[in-house]
Amino acid sequence: KDMLMEAWVNGLLSGPQTHVVNMLSNAATAVWQVPERLLAGQIRRLTGGEGVAQAEGMAQAFGMMNGFQDGLRLAWQAIKTGEPTDAASKIEMLRHRAITAENLEVSGVAGRAVDILGEVVRAPGRALMAEDELWKATGYRMELYAQAYRAARGEGLQGEQFAQRVASIVQNPPEHIRMASINASHYQTFTKELGESGQAFSKWVNKTPGARLVFPFIRTP
Repeated sequence: KDMLMEAWVNGLLSGPQTHVVNMLSNAATAVWQVPERLLAGQIRRLTGGEGVAQAEGMAQAFGMMNGFQDGLRLAWQAIKTGEPTDAASKIEMLRHRAITAENLEVSGVAGRAVDILGEVVRAPGRALMAEDELWKATGYRMELYAQAYRAARGEGLQGEQFAQRVASIVQNPPEHIRMASINASHYQTFTKELGESGQAFSKWVNKTPGARLVFPFIRTP
């Protein structure tokens, strides 16, 4: 059953248009964060109170450039190994790497053939994973720099002290900033954890025979 599901899901992902849409949607969502954050900073400046610091969007833009470089490295790693750095994924199968010689309990030439077949079948999913690794790293860096900018500005720092504080936070982010950055990376790649009702529906799909064939993807939609 797991092998058939693996072949079915990866077959759905095999069209080039799927990957074009995935890359464009991830990219558009990331790029849109910058003007959105700039606008939020202006609103906060006019209304006062706590929230987004002015020009925080520029920090996001800087983080995007840095994060894209990290993302290229992680995407290449995902392509080579078939393993993501983050468990959150658009592919929601209960079991990954189902089509293997070990699972079929075969060895020798036949086992090698099965392993090669499994790698070929999983190629579309691996490509999708690499695409998301690229934009997760980008989204993480964007939010990390924005949060570091906000924290340093909130401390009233200026000039060299401000720059040093931002660099310090980026190098060793506090837990709340690290988690905010991870959440942002999930939001930008449509892999954010489902809410209570979404999780309940996902559990129902996993328990109901045949339902996963009808609803192969839940989190991203």
